[in-house]
Amino acid sequence: MWIRKLSLVIVVVSLSAVTALAKVQHLTPAAPLTPEQAELVEKSFAREKVTIEEIQKHIPLVQTYIQNTRPDAKLYAVPTSDEYMLNRVDFAKAFTAKAYKSKNDRGFFKGSAKAFLSLSAAFKMAYSPTGFMDMMFVDPTNYDRAHYDFAFVRREFLGEVRTEVFDVHPKPGNGSGRFVGRIWIEDQGGNVVRFNGSYTRSEGAQDVSPLEAQRNWYSQAEQNVLDRLVEAGLVAAPSDFDKTLEQVTNNLILGSKLTLSGEIHCRVLLTTPLESLAVGNTILVSKGLVDVLPSEEDLAAVLSFQLAQIALGHQIDARYAFDDRLLFPDEATFQQIRMNHSEQEDLDSAKKAAELLRNSIYQDKLQNVGLFLAQLQAREKSLTALLTPRMGDSLVKPDGTAWLSEVSKGPAQLDIDNLTQIAALPLGSHLRIDPWDDEVHFLHVNTQPILNAREKMPLELTPIYFRLSRYGSGSHAALSSAENLPPAAQYPPRQ
Repeated sequence: MWIRKLSLVIVVVSLSAVTALAKVQHLTPAAPLTPEQAELVEKSFAREKVTIEEIQKHIPLVQTYIQNTRPDAKLYAVPTSDEYMLNRVDFAKAFTAKAYKSKNDRGFFKGSAKAFLSLSAAFKMAYSPTGFMDMMFVDPTNYDRAHYDFAFVRREFLGEVRTEVFDVHPKPGNGSGRFVGRIWIEDQGGNVVRFNGSYTRSEGAQDVSPLEAQRNWYSQAEQNVLDRLVEAGLVAAPSDFDKTLEQVTNNLILGSKLTLSGEIHCRVLLTTPLESLAVGNTILVSKGLVDVLPSEEDLAAVLSFQLAQIALGHQIDARYAFDDRLLFPDEATFQQIRMNHSEQEDLDSAKKAAELLRNSIYQDKLQNVGLFLAQLQAREKSLTALLTPRMGDSLVKPDGTAWLSEVSKGPAQLDIDNLTQIAALPLGSHLRIDPWDDEVHFLHVNTQPILNAREKMPLELTPIYFRLSRYGSGSHAALSSAENLPPAAQYPPRQ
């Protein structure tokens, strides 16, 4: 049995770019294959399957080139050094490697085999048959007549082996990533002994530029972190309340006509401490923080701080694009994933957030935001646990003043005896968590009038009152009607 020599198969892995894809060529209809040609093509399908199974028993070479970077105030990250490794890689199970040691085996890749094992875990989790294998096979999963059309070109000798040459292109509607090009099939066993071509993309798509490749890399890191936080039980499942957060965020974007690298998404962090964070283009706000916000403008202020981080390019750590960076016990999440920004980044974001708010529909209500921030500062020393973030950014500076204190028009004066002034709400005022699926739902409650100062309870715990219902009795469907209301209607207006 003759197959392509494995010693000639070399896979090059680039960690900073994606595979370039060729456009689908518009070909004129080909003449039908003769019965003999069609039989040879059918043989090639079977032989390709055998070849795939055979190569999985072997360990071809892989070349890996990596650039190490450091933070940069203007460019975010710049290269500081690079490394090159040559390994054998096992496609059959996972990427397990034994390195070809250089004569100067030193630095980060000293003991390169062990280092590559952890790096390869990321490849394993993101592995796709049409990724690395694209350079070895015509199509490792769907090389057949159902997915491809064939047109006979000519007969040709490759050395002493006579072949028949066919042009191959994917049938319409079979998706992107298909082979388009030319193959050489030897005329006895039906083995594909040579192919030359590229891989299609969906019609109208564009080549990926270096900038887009970098953004895709950060997007991968974003998705990895979000998936890990959901798995750890720290981020709520997507819910209708996310749309409320995104609507308020879009109000800020439209007000300042922001140009961003992609859509902004919002999720709820299922924790009580008051914090927010930006994971790529996704803003997370803790349930505790949402609960204590008395108005939509307060919510807008919180979201503006993280939107500013995104707009200023304060990006997520790109190392999280490697899945193996997120292989740790759930209880270690706060130690392993830290999304807080530097003090200088928070300072810059606070200025940008003030600009966003003053250009928004909330500009005439910023005095109310000042009241909320003043209440935070008033209880900052007594509620240190509540105001200490576990993973993201704090609402207050190290000196106890609020980062967004500049947004209000003039100093805010708290008046505990003024029953119409609600600076902050008690914990548990807005959201409830469905323990069966980790979704958050806006509470449907009757607004009670404040009768005296002690009923304000800003940032305080309140007694827990259980309203029981039988599982399966429709309680899951009987969600708050407030979820269907616009954000302004969901936050109680000030009297």
